[in-house]
Amino acid sequence: MKKIHVISNILYLILLLTLLVSCMTTENITVYENQDFNFSVSFPNKWDYKISPMMEPTEHFEGTPDSGVTIFLNDKHEDYIYVFGQLGHINIGLNWSEEKNFITNSGKTGKMVLDNYNDRQEIWVIKDDPSVKGFIGMSVQVSNELYKKNEEEILAVLKSLEIQSI
Repeated sequence: MKKIHVISNILYLILLLTLLVSCMTTENITVYENQDFNFSVSFPNKWDYKISPMMEPTEHFEGTPDSGVTIFLNDKHEDYIYVFGQLGHINIGLNWSEEKNFITNSGKTGKMVLDNYNDRQEIWVIKDDPSVKGFIGMSVQVSNELYKKNEEEILAVLKSLEIQSI
């Protein structure tokens, strides 16, 4: 009888610790949801961000074919991740030092290209998904120093991309 009580207390403690850890994680995360292109992305709430809405053309303004969120990794806003949807194609050029397949946490696949120039890391991930009315792009523009310091968090942001069916 005493053995069962000890085991149930241990299981209860494990469950409680699991809930506490997941609560701490979600408290430190900001989730951006884009209604124009039906996607969301999560990032640490310690980073600043700016939302760029899609703007319809007017008589005096051409309009914008994209909308998304720019996530700033430092106070100067010179190092960032831009996650966006865009009507039409996204052209990222051809000469990249590395190209590989990319998979999000939800199993969505895409193309990832990487390059390093002028002491900066540049990464692009492009996702063409039939459930989206355009393309989803993720652009990382950071110094090598900041990339090395935040590599796990940066890749976690990219992998957190969720695409909802329309």
